[in-house]
Amino acid sequence: MMYRMPRFPRCAGSALVLLTAVAGLLGVAPTAASAGSAQADLDARIRAALRGSTARTVASYVLVDGLGTVAAANPHAALPPASNEKMYGGLAALLSADPNRRLRTEIRHTGTITDGVIEGDLVLKAGGDPTLKSAHLTAFAQQLAAQGISAVTGALWADDTRYDRDRRVAGWEPDDVPEELGPLSAFVVDRNTWRKDAAYVADPVPGNLAKFRSALAVAGVRVVGPDLVGQPTSPVVDAEPLALHESPQVAWLVMKSLKNSDNFYAEMLLKELGAEAGAGTTAEGANAVRRLGATLGVDLRGFVDGSGLSAHDRQTAVGAVTWLRRAQNTAAGPAFRTSLAIGCRDGTLADRFCGTPASGRVSAKTGTLKGVRTLSGYTVTRSNRKVWFSFMLVGASNGTEARRAIDRAVVAIAGFSS
Repeated sequence: MMYRMPRFPRCAGSALVLLTAVAGLLGVAPTAASAGSAQADLDARIRAALRGSTARTVASYVLVDGLGTVAAANPHAALPPASNEKMYGGLAALLSADPNRRLRTEIRHTGTITDGVIEGDLVLKAGGDPTLKSAHLTAFAQQLAAQGISAVTGALWADDTRYDRDRRVAGWEPDDVPEELGPLSAFVVDRNTWRKDAAYVADPVPGNLAKFRSALAVAGVRVVGPDLVGQPTSPVVDAEPLALHESPQVAWLVMKSLKNSDNFYAEMLLKELGAEAGAGTTAEGANAVRRLGATLGVDLRGFVDGSGLSAHDRQTAVGAVTWLRRAQNTAAGPAFRTSLAIGCRDGTLADRFCGTPASGRVSAKTGTLKGVRTLSGYTVTRSNRKVWFSFMLVGASNGTEARRAIDRAVVAIAGFSS
């Protein structure tokens, strides 16, 4: 995603002193002085690694078990988090309800069924499943035909009322939809990217419903009435649905959102958070995330969307580290950590840290926007000290160099012995 970056203050430089942890080398119990020496040594290595990042603003916060804070450059600066934003909504989604539950898309009807004819309306009740595909619409139609249904005298409805009809979020660039993700809706087909014309981008639901009508026709199910969107005007029969599809578990959706930095899944999960709280909106979902932040001691006033695409998103490095530490103590802690990409193993870190001490030992969330590179997560030092870290580089003239600088810093941490 591209947007005009605001100017941020230049990171202040400081003199660095390299010290040797003599007590540690001699095998004696660490003292405050030796811990301080190790702390200063690692801080110097991190700062050296970050040189050459080409970023106007470098924010970092690194916490090492037993050593405390070893790096803190602009830790309270509110900066664009890019896709680091996803880790806030991801944890909230894991904690909001049963993470094993699935989002349902149901085919229901109004009126009665007589001799294979629905004397009423056919209703697709959307449940916000971001994985729903054209193939599932075909399966719905075939299931109806297999039950002997051949005609519908009324209308074909898409009940999309679980979520609102805001297709994008404030602060997104005009071309983010459909270039970065499809328009948002409770009724999704093929990630809402199977068409990219202006009418579809403005409202994908009528097009998705027309696709379902076509699938019905191919299966031999004729619908006499028109296509309608919203809540049906006649009561829906309260019985088992004629057909249904369930999404993968919410925990799986969160994992895909975090490991693969999936913008669409992140935004849909945020709408679902809102729906659980009473209104299927991005704003209500963001409120739910902020409430969780308050319980964890993290100020998330700058949390605007689920993906990190909004130019209004702002987070801090110290807030990210606090979130990571306290997430571990929640019921979703293990699931949250395993949902992060692993260095040289999978997701957005599959090709990073290979052949270094950080390979397979870093679990983190990446972030990439024009001029912005971020990385926040967990690792361990060579001496098996637990580490929580966040790096936020903003205003970088060379994104590749900024990413390399972050990687050098993480490698310095993972390779450190004290």
